[in-house]
Amino acid sequence: NKYLLYAIGEIILVVIGILIALQINNWNIEKQEAIFEEKILNELKNSIENDLKGFNYLEYRIKRKDGAIDTLLFAKNGKLQLTIKELIKYHNWSNVGIELSYDKATFETLKNRGIQKIKSDTLRKEIMRFYEVYLPTRKIFINDIYNHYKPRLDKLEDKLVEIKFQEDYFNLNKDSIGFSIKTRYNFEKIKTQEYKQYLLIQAKNKLEYWIRMRRIIKKTKDILELLDIEINTRFKD
Repeated sequence: NKYLLYAIGEIILVVIGILIALQINNWNIEKQEAIFEEKILNELKNSIENDLKGFNYLEYRIKRKDGAIDTLLFAKNGKLQLTIKELIKYHNWSNVGIELSYDKATFETLKNRGIQKIKSDTLRKEIMRFYEVYLPTRKIFINDIYNHYKPRLDKLEDKLVEIKFQEDYFNLNKDSIGFSIKTRYNFEKIKTQEYKQYLLIQAKNKLEYWIRMRRIIKKTKDILELLDIEINTRFKD
């Protein structure tokens, strides 16, 4: 009986030791997963913040395009006097388009390591939808604006060439051998119907760019807010 009790005691001690080792191992795994989750969430936040800066710059370009169109309309109607240099600047700004791009390298790293490592179901689903559905479709929508208006703008630019508003020419390079193609403008022609049509089309595509960029910026800020809440709630020092 004494030996039996001793053997049972040994078995119990071994089992307790194994359970403690397993618990310590689980703690270590959970700690490593938490460290990885905090790291990847902060990297995602930094990446999205950088994308937001890019989106804000695109919105700035659209605002600048909008201001340029208004300025040219005032000049066209004789309500504003501009120098040739200013007219060229505003005309170039009025012709600006945008292309949406974003960095998804951190998200791809997360997918490869296991998207389930993000504990919050809500945050995980929002991040997946943001990168795999929302941004790709918005990129298509932005490009569609350019593709939709390009044929009409090409025709209008051909008409502007016909009425001698703009003309390409070869310019001899001063610092090297060869030529470059430049454009000269006759801004007396901004009072024509053709130029008015050109500005109207640019104003329409500007409006569509602006509406979509504002929505993209708002959605991006919403994702950043979710990330901030998760990081500050779960990984406070």
